[in-house]
Amino acid sequence: HNFQDFNLEKLMKPFQWFIVFCFFGLLLQLVGFEAPFLDLELARTNDIVKERYGSFAGSTLVLGFYAAISTIYGYYTIIYEKNKSIYNIVIFITSLATLFLAQSRRYYIFSFIIMLLIYFFGSYQNFKISTILTKNKWGILSIIALLVVSFMLQDKVFFFMRFYSTFDYVNDGSNILRAIKWLEAIQRFLDNFWFGAGLGDMGAVGKNLQEITVQEISVAESYFLKVFVEAGFFFGLSFIAITVYLLKKSFSVLKNPTKAFAAYIFIFFFIDCFMSMTLEYVLGSILFWISISIITKDELGNKKILPKVALL
Repeated sequence: HNFQDFNLEKLMKPFQWFIVFCFFGLLLQLVGFEAPFLDLELARTNDIVKERYGSFAGSTLVLGFYAAISTIYGYYTIIYEKNKSIYNIVIFITSLATLFLAQSRRYYIFSFIIMLLIYFFGSYQNFKISTILTKNKWGILSIIALLVVSFMLQDKVFFFMRFYSTFDYVNDGSNILRAIKWLEAIQRFLDNFWFGAGLGDMGAVGKNLQEITVQEISVAESYFLKVFVEAGFFFGLSFIAITVYLLKKSFSVLKNPTKAFAAYIFIFFFIDCFMSMTLEYVLGSILFWISISIITKDELGNKKILPKVALL
């Protein structure tokens, strides 16, 4: 309730500068610089193992998440708020480059979906291709140039392999492992159907890693699945019902200038929760709750909605 007057967009400013900082960290890693504070990981795609860089974010997945949020905000300010200053364009392009170089496949898709929503709900009513190209020619050319440069800086064959393997659940090792985790989570939910296995069961937070088995620290790879596994059928169903209600509410305020950005952020999290555990990140959780508070601002005193938000 205390977040309802919070200006979510002010939080994005220092956040975007952090992404710029991470972008330069990525450039250092791409030219071969190594340091303990620059995250370096190995990614396997179609039996080929290559290095992936997480810069200062701690992991490539977290960097992809941060870059996606920053890219969405940069695009929102340009398209929805019509702020086409050099500063905004540079920050947006830098965020997009960071997202591109992080190689977090899911966030390519999620960001693209949200940017499409911003374009169609907050931009033009005339959707002719010629009009779009005329009004956005410099922006389009800048983005193309950026993508070409970013593409030239990395392993081109491996990048295409990762991109094409996004939905490959037959040959891609990462996707196969994700599917296995989903199946394990579903089985654990069925084993504890009514009341769940207990809060924290699907994560390692608060556990002594030296005293537990691998099975005990398994994660669901889906926040929605995690809720069902840990809290059971009744709470899981309530959680889904409330989030669907808030999703509907978000779409209803997409043209409200004081709530639109919060609504786009909530829609982003709703999609993300199908495939990741982003709400376990501190920043992810904060943005999630702030966005809910903003899109329900005028209804928090309403007896019909307050219990729903409180339960969530």
